Amino acid sequence: GRGFRLTILNDLSGSMLSLLPEVERLMLVLQKALNFPFVNLDVMGFNTPINRAGEVNIYRYPKRVEGLISPSSKAEGLTPMSHAIQVAGRSMLGTRDESHLFLLGDGFPAYILKGEEMKGKNLVSTQSLMNWTREAVQDLRRQRIKVWCFMIGSWTPATSEMDWMFGPRNWKKISSDKLYEDSFDFVRNHFMRYLRTR
Repeated sequence: GRGFRLTILNDLSGSMLSLLPEVERLMLVLQKALNFPFVNLDVMGFNTPINRAGEVNIYRYPKRVEGLISPSSKAEGLTPMSHAIQVAGRSMLGTRDESHLFLLGDGFPAYILKGEEMKGKNLVSTQSLMNWTREAVQDLRRQRIKVWCFMIGSWTPATSEMDWMFGPRNWKKISSDKLYEDSFDFVRNHFMRYLRTR
């Protein structure tokens, strides 16, 4: 029958470093709470490493991962949000499952093209990156993948900017001390709704 597919997509830019212990706690609890044969839970992280313009790192963690930081996955650099949404979304295609992509981040998308750093040019414009993010989100929704975003902390985009990228009612601004509680409640509510309708 129809399963439940959830991909947690973690921003691993440098500014997220202090928040990762709570994100890791959330991952551990979700893995235990959603340990059913009909649930597919994936954890992914993304960033553009320092001094690696044009590169996008996507980390796909093993099942039941306990920590998000390792020699090959560390919090640093920029936030190529639209690229990560596209890659994570592609990994969820081709099933009948109810599919949710849940992004945890703490600010605007940020990215620089390869070669531009050598010319002394600035990052790709924030408005362009917001447009790319909006297009990636809308493309996944057309393919029946629901995309949600929680923005953590006090440096998050304005309501109008978040509405533009993710759509009204598809994102939430939370404080860093509510990261675990609010995220768990959000996932639990969607899972319970799935159980009632499957």
